[in-house]
Amino acid sequence: MRVREILKKLYCSKCNAVKEVNHLRGLFLEVKIENENFIKKCEEQAKKIFHETITAVPHSFLDRSVPSLYHIEINSQCNLKCKLCGAGNISALQVQNGIMNLDYFRIIIEKIKNENSDAIILPFGNSEPFLNKNIYDYIKIIKNSGLRCTLSSNVNIFSNIERTLMLEPDTFIISISGFTQDIYSVAHRGGDINIVKKNMKMISDIKYKNNLKTNVIVNYHLYNYNWKEDFDAAKKWVEELGFVFAPNCARSISMEMTLQYVRQLEKKRGASSSELPFSIELPQSFYDGLESLIVRPDDIFDMYEHVPSAIICPFANFETYIRSDGSVQLCGCCSDKRLVLAPKYLHVSHEDIQRRRRWHPFCEVCLRTKTYLYFNMVDFQKWDSMVKMRLQGVPSDRLLCGGA
Repeated sequence: MRVREILKKLYCSKCNAVKEVNHLRGLFLEVKIENENFIKKCEEQAKKIFHETITAVPHSFLDRSVPSLYHIEINSQCNLKCKLCGAGNISALQVQNGIMNLDYFRIIIEKIKNENSDAIILPFGNSEPFLNKNIYDYIKIIKNSGLRCTLSSNVNIFSNIERTLMLEPDTFIISISGFTQDIYSVAHRGGDINIVKKNMKMISDIKYKNNLKTNVIVNYHLYNYNWKEDFDAAKKWVEELGFVFAPNCARSISMEMTLQYVRQLEKKRGASSSELPFSIELPQSFYDGLESLIVRPDDIFDMYEHVPSAIICPFANFETYIRSDGSVQLCGCCSDKRLVLAPKYLHVSHEDIQRRRRWHPFCEVCLRTKTYLYFNMVDFQKWDSMVKMRLQGVPSDRLLCGGA
């Protein structure tokens, strides 16, 4: 079938059958055309499919020509060893750790500012930013540039916290998974909830003493064991501190390990599709972590059966992930150095980054299996349905849609 005929069918508004779209996608991937108009039409079609099929994805999330979020690792290590995170399973991956040079960081911020003056800078990756003892200097560069800044921390360790908060980062996200040590330490391996509480109280005191505008959000990771007493106690504590309490269904957040697992599931189902560019021996800690999830990668096949496989990732324009050495990572969900797109962010354009992503074999498997939908928690109503089915009698404040 000729490319023009493939496109004509693919762009037909009446072509809603998942099997037909997936078949056409397979034909398209065999061609792999780099015509800019052709690619633009494919991107538009990806947005169209998602806007029509998945109501939980806001249009503003996808309709961007440049990234909205820039993850920049000012430090690439983490002080915790969470079971479902790449940072907690570094023996299974090829990871290069380091701290970004401050002057180099300043030049990167200048380039981003020129690309998108409305960008949001996240000075972390799969890492803990406060392990960089000079974090204040990095946040000051961001704020002086006029760009927005979102911090994220497990708040088990701090460096220059008061000075850094006085710079008023726009958003500060704190992740917890319980209110007692026995519950909290299951997911946040190596963490101490009592230290976390102490530091959260310190943040609250600094914020309200100085009338800071920083929006502090506490992301409560919801598992199948922490949704009762610990949830209620954590919610009460967070609201007393004057922070936003945001429950969020936990998921497997290492793309490398998750895709390896999904490929194993595909093979059990008899699928013989394309392989990943490299294999990973999944550690026992990863399997242990899966047992605690309410919604597992196993659910992807049924949850998103109605969604056609995308040709081009609709989230590709949304974020750029820059490692501590200045290289560009394939995706914000990855940490393995074998998935570096470009050795230096400063030497490539956004168009170059997108071009290198476009036919990457790792992305091909992710798109075909629809794993990226799971990572982005697409369709909150489906996630809530799974939660209600598996946690009998779960209160509505544990749901993404609040029971709506």
